[in-house]
Amino acid sequence: MGLLFQLLPAGTMQAAIAVRRVLGAKAGLVRLGRHLSMQVAPPVAEALRAGDAVVALESTIITHGMPYPQNLETAERVEEIIREQGAVPATVGILGGQLHVGLSRAQMERLARHERPCVKTSRRDLPCVMAKGLDGGTTVSGTLVAAARAGISVFVTGGVGGVHRGGHRTMDVSADLIDLGRAPVCCVCAGVKSILDVGRTLEVLETQGVCVVTLGESDRFPAFFTSDSGHRSPHHVTTCSEAAAVAYQHSELGLESGLLLAVPIPDQYRAEGRSIQAAIEQAVSEAEQQGVSGRDVTPFILARVNELTGGASLQANIHLVENNALHGAKVAVELAELKRNRGKRGRLEGSVTRAAAQSRDKVQKDDPAPDASGGRGVPTVIGGSIVDFVIKTTDKHLQMDGSTHRGHIAQSYGGVGRNVADALSRLGHRPHFVSAVGRDQLGLAVIANNPHMDWRCVDRRESLCTASYAVLVDSTGSVQFGVGDMDIHEAITPELVERHRASLVSSPLVVTDANTPSPSLSAAARLCAAAGVPIWFEPTDLRKAVKSAALLTAGHQPPVLYSSPNAAELHTMLTALTPDRPGAFHLLKGDQLLDACRDASLRLLEHFHCLLVTMGTNGVMISRRGGRSEPLPLGPGARALPAGGPTSCVHYPVTAASNVVNVSGAGDCFNAGFISGLLAGLAQDRCVQRGQQLALQAVACAAAVPDTLQLSDAPEPHQAPGVSRLP
Repeated sequence: MGLLFQLLPAGTMQAAIAVRRVLGAKAGLVRLGRHLSMQVAPPVAEALRAGDAVVALESTIITHGMPYPQNLETAERVEEIIREQGAVPATVGILGGQLHVGLSRAQMERLARHERPCVKTSRRDLPCVMAKGLDGGTTVSGTLVAAARAGISVFVTGGVGGVHRGGHRTMDVSADLIDLGRAPVCCVCAGVKSILDVGRTLEVLETQGVCVVTLGESDRFPAFFTSDSGHRSPHHVTTCSEAAAVAYQHSELGLESGLLLAVPIPDQYRAEGRSIQAAIEQAVSEAEQQGVSGRDVTPFILARVNELTGGASLQANIHLVENNALHGAKVAVELAELKRNRGKRGRLEGSVTRAAAQSRDKVQKDDPAPDASGGRGVPTVIGGSIVDFVIKTTDKHLQMDGSTHRGHIAQSYGGVGRNVADALSRLGHRPHFVSAVGRDQLGLAVIANNPHMDWRCVDRRESLCTASYAVLVDSTGSVQFGVGDMDIHEAITPELVERHRASLVSSPLVVTDANTPSPSLSAAARLCAAAGVPIWFEPTDLRKAVKSAALLTAGHQPPVLYSSPNAAELHTMLTALTPDRPGAFHLLKGDQLLDACRDASLRLLEHFHCLLVTMGTNGVMISRRGGRSEPLPLGPGARALPAGGPTSCVHYPVTAASNVVNVSGAGDCFNAGFISGLLAGLAQDRCVQRGQQLALQAVACAAAVPDTLQLSDAPEPHQAPGVSRLP
């Protein structure tokens, strides 16, 4: 300890005491909950408590890896890539002697501009940098320490250090390797830096008990700017899902060593990488001639290579780090889901090792994975996610005079978009769900209590409350009125839709609800029209049904459109989209209601390809372009039949429900059942059968979507066939 004290300026006894406190902590370093230990940013802490995906990032790329402003721009872009995949970024750094896990933009800019001198901080440097109140950029080693203590399972960097050339004589071995053997963290990188002795580095990693895995088509171990270091990787996976399964098993075993996931440089930069490699060899030679050693080697070589390549190496470095962030975030999200579901998706779909590859075919034969969508891909749902408070009275008569009614109050989860995504998930389709919730207790509850859904595309806002809705249901199960706090739906922005463009344009169908703001509906329509992906518009309620116009004004060529209004919403849509001014539908009954819905829906086929009109106990009516036996279009590449051609209109009576508890989710479950049939390639009549099955199950349940949904494509003996209603 005396030697360490000699490193401090004279008279700084407080700093010496601080060093003693830090070094005396459990595990020889820092302790959570003390002002001299780690400060975990609130978004990171909340995500960790909720079991969400978090990705740690180092900060030497900001302080020592790149010049300003590229360093700050790259750090911000890497964090954004991680958010786009549904994970929370946690950049690690030291400011004023405080170790931070999760930096704000202002904090990153402080490090990027070098407003104060920044120390390149490894494990060994942490106590002194913190005790002296300095700023520091954490290396791979330093970041691994912080990530492990914070409970972060995945860490992304560019490349890790290793055994330097001639290291068997100089003993110049990076602390990164030692900390990879100490920290139970999955480190995602582009392999080791190509200036190193790759073979000896792999030997040290083996000695340290680090599981080394290459992600990609090849089993070659990469070395930063080159995809093939000349060495094979001990293990090999081909997808992020497989990598997450390895990380999950690594975590379950409680191994105290780390996992190194090596991601090769993307194909489009490999040719450039070869020229950069030549510059690296020259820079290494110059470093040796000039006597550069220790932690100064990497900054010297990076700067010199940037000069020799005219800046090309800097751009390649940026692309490489971004690629690592993309794959690391995907692994983190998959790993969080495996932990949440206790490894139910943890079986590898491909080969992990060469030995596993030999038995893969047998595993798939013995345990085939069901494909609920018939191989058509995963749908996307855009819309509201709401916490519902259902108030059901047992009194037969409601008194609107301030008196108290007997009844029951229950909390459940709703929102038309969420309900449809929930039901489709329970049927095995598990759509991408684009929505917004607050970082509050209700937001945590809706995610934690629906682990079967895919929440990766949901934006979680600090300053907004999760949407909530209180609905009054009478003794017959009918909804009387509701009160909603829905401001957060404005956070479903066009930018959020654009952020998840890849999900939308690869989907067979995109479902939107009218909780989505009109500009965002237009953004989705433009993307889907260009990709040939149909949109299914759910009007949600009378006031919001007019938003259907946003889908029709998104461009010269609107997408293929489905819509599922009830009779009253159909009336609103007809009034908004045509010069027609029909009488109120809710005043009609029996054949008059059917005729009015038929005339209105056929009129709207000028704009829509297919309309499914739900009419409560009067059943469902489907008006569409083409005959009832023709296949309905799915994307990508869907083509609509032209307006003005043959049409059909079929009325499907409904079987009366024997037990009605709550009808609020019946329409959403009907839509999910119909869509599941559509994705399975079923004919229209069978799609309706599926929808009606789920609607009957929904009305018998207090929640909008029952926990268990059952489908049968066998003929229903008591189900009346659809009847044509064409005039």
